[in-house]
Order: sequence, then structure tokens, then C-alpha cells
Amino acid sequence: MKRHLLPALALLSIAPLAYGQTASVSETTILQNITARDAAYGIKSAQKLDELTCNFHDNAVTARGSQEAVTAFEKDLHAADVPMKQFQITLRVVRYHVDKQGKCVEKPIQTPIITTTDKTTASISTQGDDGLELVITPQSAPDNAVNLAVEVRTLGEQGEVMCSGKNTLLAPFGKTVRITGMTEAKDKLLRRAVMRGEVVTDRGEYTGYYVEATTTTPAGA
Repeated sequence: MKRHLLPALALLSIAPLAYGQTASVSETTILQNITARDAAYGIKSAQKLDELTCNFHDNAVTARGSQEAVTAFEKDLHAADVPMKQFQITLRVVRYHVDKQGKCVEKPIQTPIITTTDKTTASISTQGDDGLELVITPQSAPDNAVNLAVEVRTLGEQGEVMCSGKNTLLAPFGKTVRITGMTEAKDKLLRRAVMRGEVVTDRGEYTGYYVEATTTTPAGA
């Protein structure tokens, strides 16, 4: 049966062997949060090694090369091998109608909550007459902020997208921000503004939705 299994040990030749140069050293690290493949192909300093051996069974990597190259790789490896950040994102979905005089009446629909990890897309469907699908991808950013990519859409009976809007916004952590929206109005300029989360009151009568999001850390994380 073992002949059908993929090899647990893979040798990746990162750079030509430095024969005749400084003596090589090696260092083995068992990874906790990333995969050996991620380490091999995602860390740039691996290219300076003579060899990088990946043990997929133990999820470990062995770096071989000059002391300088191995030390640099190990430093980058430890910086990368950290737990993925978790985000709890509270969404507020609002349906609104703007009349011919520009008066806007809003109706909050739901406040669903999504929990996901950094750079991992999650989705949730709301129920009722205003049944919508929300798709969101958070990405960590400097200065205690997060990049939020949010899409809101309505689906037909066969799962086809009937109407949608999407936008990406840099949001301060813990602060409520309006990110995107959608409308079935035909006015292209209006649709683009609504997609940016704007409520336009000077381009005629229409109905739309907007989505607000507040990103925090899940309790106990």
C-alpha cells in the first residue's frame, strides 16, 4: 500500500552547491502554523540556501548552506510561522429608498456576524424577503487596520447573480465603516457611487442597499 503514497520527504534544490567555499551548516525546524511547502516557496531568503529539504510527514524543513544564509532563512521562517490572525466581522445591511425629491428612508435588514482568518474568504446568506449573500475577505494592514473586500448580491432561483456590488476599503480596527452597496438602477454613475457605499440623493428615485462592517477580535482568540 505504501507505494501509492506521495514521498514524505522532498529535496528542493534552491541554489547551486557552493563547493570549495565556506563550510555548510544545517538547521531543522518543525513548523507549527504554515506548511513546509509554504516555507519553501513563500520565503524569499530560501533562494540563498544550497538546499532546502521538506519533510511533509512531520511538516518540517531542513535548511543547508552558509551560516549567514541559514540564519537569514531561519529568521524569516520564524517570522512567517505564526498563528493566522482571526477576525470577527459584524455586518450591518440596510435597505433604503430615495424618492424623486431626494428623501431617503432606511430600513435595517440584518446584522450577521462572520468569523474568519486573515486572507480567508467567508460568506453568509441572510434570510427573509431581503435574502442576500455577503462575501467578505479580510487582510491585515499596518497601523491597526484591516483591508476589507466585501461583496453583496442577490441570487436567482438557480443560484445566478441577479444584482451585486463590491468594494475594498481600508478600515480602522474596531470602527464601523460603510464599505459597499448595490442597486438595480440603470444609471451607471449612480450604480458606481452606490457600490462605493454612497447614498445618492440627487439622481432620481431608486432603491438600494448598503453594507457596514465592524472588525474585531473573536472572544478568546
